[in-house]
Amino acid sequence: MRHGVIPKHLHFETPNPGVDWDRLPVRVTSERTHWPPANGRPARAGVSAFGFSGTNVHVVVEGYAAPDGDSGPGERQTRILPLSAKSDTALRSLAGRFLGWVDGHIGALEADGSAAGPLLSDLAWTAGTGRSHFPHRAALVFRDGASLVDRLRALSEANGGPAPREATNVAFVYSGRDSRWTGMGEALYRTEPVVRSVLDRCNDVLRNERGESLLEIMFGRTEASGDLDDPAWACPAVYALECALTALWSSIGIRPSVVVGSDAGELAAAHAAGIFSLEDGLRLAAATDGTERSAGDPVLERPSLTMIRGADGRPLAANEALDASFWLRRGAERAAPGASAATLADRGVEVVLEVGPGQSAASAIADAWPASDAEAAGDEGTNGAPLVLASLRPPSGDDAKNRPGDGFLEAAAAAYEAGLPVSFAGLFAGETRRRISLPGYPFERRRHWVDPPKSPV
Repeated sequence: MRHGVIPKHLHFETPNPGVDWDRLPVRVTSERTHWPPANGRPARAGVSAFGFSGTNVHVVVEGYAAPDGDSGPGERQTRILPLSAKSDTALRSLAGRFLGWVDGHIGALEADGSAAGPLLSDLAWTAGTGRSHFPHRAALVFRDGASLVDRLRALSEANGGPAPREATNVAFVYSGRDSRWTGMGEALYRTEPVVRSVLDRCNDVLRNERGESLLEIMFGRTEASGDLDDPAWACPAVYALECALTALWSSIGIRPSVVVGSDAGELAAAHAAGIFSLEDGLRLAAATDGTERSAGDPVLERPSLTMIRGADGRPLAANEALDASFWLRRGAERAAPGASAATLADRGVEVVLEVGPGQSAASAIADAWPASDAEAAGDEGTNGAPLVLASLRPPSGDDAKNRPGDGFLEAAAAAYEAGLPVSFAGLFAGETRRRISLPGYPFERRRHWVDPPKSPV
């Protein structure tokens, strides 16, 4: 699909004479065939598997096309090297071994030392998908060989690290339209097929209903007739991006135990909880502030996980989730971080992850986090506050140092170090990588031989 080619059908020679091939709009690809044009629609293919034991599977695969004026997917310019061990000493020793590995490949890195190059890409792939992951962890985010060396050296020379964490309870926090900024999500759109697929679906819906491109407005292209200061575009844009980020986190194995949302983020949280489809939620977001009187009647389902209302911190009741009028009459309600923090603390949340273009909603909840009983008693060494992560980092100052596409990888690295089960294969979606030889584990060998007695027994 990526190369625009349909392969030759294996072992096909003679078509079945009982099939009217001339009448049916179907043919068998007896030779390698160029993919036919889809007339502006995404390319689609059905793949069937018929198992000898009787198991049958059919998968529909949809490709993506470049959006208006876009040049197509771009290379990932940043990678994560995950390292782990069963002790802090072994972790530092492993970093030293990887430093030696880099020194041994200096010639290849001088020719192509970027993180997008094959050597460093295969390094990150092998370490992420081909190694076990132990409690003591470090995730090194790098853009080239030089930055990788700096981070490996700092880890190898560190005087101990923090105690390993084993976080399992994650809250996804969805902020409202005030968190928007022009260009939000564009870097991930160019590199991550999952993000691209969700945003393209939303773009198609609004283009059909409004005749304008949501992506052109989100990314601030000059041909766009609207902007994100208009609630008619800000709400659906934030909703679409937050749904795309939810899908991206899911693709690397990070899923929420509970979701919190306010304003446009409440709709994205509801979609994450399985209450309505991506398209139904988008139409509800586009109907915010009465800009579109009719959003249609969404198909509603019971929540698949707990959803917390950001306006008052209470769990959404099942009857509210199934009430179409509830979603149609909802407005822009101010978030109550303190109420949400108390509810999440009671549920044992360990990580608060902001799924959206900003990073203030999760921080506000963490700042309002109630003190644990041990903290209230003055016990030292206790810290009940959750780890706070942000999916995106808005650009500020020199973009060379504040790249908006790097925020997600830094958050994924922090999630790994917190003990969350990151599926690193998702960070290479759409790529073909290979495993390479890397340094082995630095076993901390101990002698267990039984010494013979000094005198005969």
